[in-house]
Amino acid sequence: REGARSHPVTSSRHAARQASVAGSRVYFLSSRSGVDNIWHLDLAGRIPLLKGAEEQVGLARELDNLYPPDLHLAALGYLKVLSAFSEQRRLAAEAGLQAGRLYERLGEVQLAMDLYDRLISDRPWIQPQSGLAGIRLERLRARRAWEVLVIESERRQALARAENRIQVLADREPDQPRLLAQSRLERAEMLVHLGGRPGDLLRALDLLEGVLSAQEATADQQARALLVKADVFERVGRTEAVVPLYAGILGRYPQTKPWSDRAVQRILDFQLSGGLQNQDLQARIDVLQRVADTYSSRLPRLAMGALNRIGDLRFQAGEWAGAKVVYQHVLDAFEADGSTQYASARLALAEILYREERFSEALELYESEMAVRAFEDYLYRL
Repeated sequence: REGARSHPVTSSRHAARQASVAGSRVYFLSSRSGVDNIWHLDLAGRIPLLKGAEEQVGLARELDNLYPPDLHLAALGYLKVLSAFSEQRRLAAEAGLQAGRLYERLGEVQLAMDLYDRLISDRPWIQPQSGLAGIRLERLRARRAWEVLVIESERRQALARAENRIQVLADREPDQPRLLAQSRLERAEMLVHLGGRPGDLLRALDLLEGVLSAQEATADQQARALLVKADVFERVGRTEAVVPLYAGILGRYPQTKPWSDRAVQRILDFQLSGGLQNQDLQARIDVLQRVADTYSSRLPRLAMGALNRIGDLRFQAGEWAGAKVVYQHVLDAFEADGSTQYASARLALAEILYREERFSEALELYESEMAVRAFEDYLYRL
């Protein structure tokens, strides 16, 4: 309609062009099957339109938590909230933020920047969402400027300007603690990854402590702060403190994806570092088994991750029988907690059974994974 914002109805995974509406469908050209062909969708798009905003958000979150992840589809789910329920401004703004976050993870930086810019211009009074969009936009602009510039002094000036602009955005809304925590997080990450000097790292640690000590900071923000703090300690050679920080994420914030999943992967990578990656299979399995045994009760997601890594190593070595035993052990020994690690074991076992042409058993595992999802009827259709 005239004056309305346009929103995508297809995922950004594949190009879709020359759209044309005919009846209740939209037709378009896409190479999603490998060659250009004509495809069609209902006018509502790939994401179904649900009755209420909360239900629509629930579907978007369900897509966001899928394993294996489909970040393109999850972003489209949040954009559906933004387009279909724009009158619920705060909820729509939060959905826009989540879509931008996913585009960042996909490396679709321009899409994320355009979305943040739209949130700022359309909803400048909706806080903290508008302020958070502004902070993220400044961080992305700073990284772009850093990559273009080659003279160190100019890079330092660009970093300082970005830090100042992000600080100003937080200072404008003193009654929004989530904004302050995000400001500290983004500035700390820029200092670590764009700065990198000893003074930058010390300032980053100070900012991160501000996030970790703030009662008003969200669990997601504090988990991310621990992850960045571990990065700093690894850079300065304090390796003895790295694993406890990652473990802190799993112990205190196990539900904060993707940070908890990254913590699992980084602990396992750290344990296999120092030449162990090049050791024989059994040496690596022994290390991972010790991790699984040590943390099976205290940090079950880490233990599952270690066992899954063992299963992956055995599968890659052609030891399918051994891999199946490991994946099945994860399913038998741990609770079905909705974690990435449990889902990974279930789907990895299903993959082996499928390759062995044990189709009914594989299908049962796939269906078991779908059965735990609240929006399974929509997910099957997607």
